Amino acid sequence: MPELPKHIPDESTFSLIAELITERNGRALQAVNTELTELYCQVGKIISDKVETANWAIAMCYER
Repeated sequence: MPELPKHIPDESTFSLIAELITERNGRALQAVNTELTELYCQVGKIISDKVETANWAIAMCYER
């Protein structure tokens, strides 16, 4: 196999880059899942608090 010119990355460079992209993609997905979980907990708490006060759930049913 002929030697690659110095300005063209070799296969190990591409492998390293692909590995970094895969790792960071996993981290990004985990961060998004964490944020969504926290959001759902906050929304659930707001709804739960509203249901406990002033018959909010009944009022919501009649608004529809």
